[in-house]
Amino acid sequence: TSPQLGRYLGALYNVAEITVSFISELISVVKNSDGEVIEGDEKQSKRQKDVWTFSKDLTSQDPVWFLVATGE
Repeated sequence: TSPQLGRYLGALYNVAEITVSFISELISVVKNSDGEVIEGDEKQSKRQKDVWTFSKDLTSQDPVWFLVATGE
């Protein structure tokens, strides 16, 4: 849906949405039973960006926000 349509529907149905952008540095390795790295590099990080959208019914007393979309 378009942002304008989303805002219209949110106002119409008392639903709020918030989009959060997470940026992180990740290190990914696989180790064997002796603790030796067999895949990946402990010294090499990768930048990761994720975008998550949460939604909440504003008429509800429930404080929970629901994850409704993810992307990069």
